[in-house]
Amino acid sequence: MGIQEDTYLNAWYPTTNYGSAANLAVRQGDLAATLLRFDLADVPPEAQIQEAYLWLYVSQRTNSGSLTAQVYQVLRPWVGAEATWQRASRAGPWSRAGCNDLGVDRAAQPVASEI
Repeated sequence: MGIQEDTYLNAWYPTTNYGSAANLAVRQGDLAATLLRFDLADVPPEAQIQEAYLWLYVSQRTNSGSLTAQVYQVLRPWVGAEATWQRASRAGPWSRAGCNDLGVDRAAQPVASEI
C-alpha cells in the first residue's frame, strides 16, 4: 500500500498545480496544504484498518515558527495533476478555496495531529 497520487495547494499561487513537484509543502496559517491519495486496492473490503503511519521529513524551512500538522479525510474528488488552491480538478472548484469547506471539501475533524 503506497501513495497513489499527491500534490499540494498553495494560497500564494492559487492557480498553480504542483502535481509533478518532487517535494510536497505545508505551511502554517493555512497557506499550503498537501493532498495524498493512498492505493487501498489490496485491502479486503471487510478489513478494518486499526492504525496507519505517515512519516514526514523536513527538507526545507523558511521561518522559525512552529507547525502542527493535521490529517483530514478529503471528501471531494480531486486530481493530483489538476488540483490548485482554487480547483479540485479541471471539472470543478473546491467549495471553499484550499479544500477548506468543512463537511464538503474535507472532514471537519482531523483523524490525526502532530506538532
